[in-house]
Amino acid sequence: MKVLPVLALLLTIAAWVLTVTTGQALLSGPFEGRTCQTECVKSLFFSGVGVTIVALVFTLLALMRSTARAFSYAILALAAPVAAVYTTITVAGLLS
Repeated sequence: MKVLPVLALLLTIAAWVLTVTTGQALLSGPFEGRTCQTECVKSLFFSGVGVTIVALVFTLLALMRSTARAFSYAILALAAPVAAVYTTITVAGLLS
């Protein structure tokens, strides 16, 4: 198996972990009582965005090189929803 699809899969998993961690930090109680304040949440969010972008780029490169095509489509099916989550949050934030 080629390295690019595997790397894309690992980055997609990391993006999902960062997304869930960000959501958990935001929903962990009142602002004053949270251990992860604004800077922590911001770091988690933008780290997740960056990892998601890199994962999508690697997945698309793997698809264009046609190495492990079915595996790459499966990774794309995992990476696209997390990209949609970050896109929705960004658009909602810009429109508010």
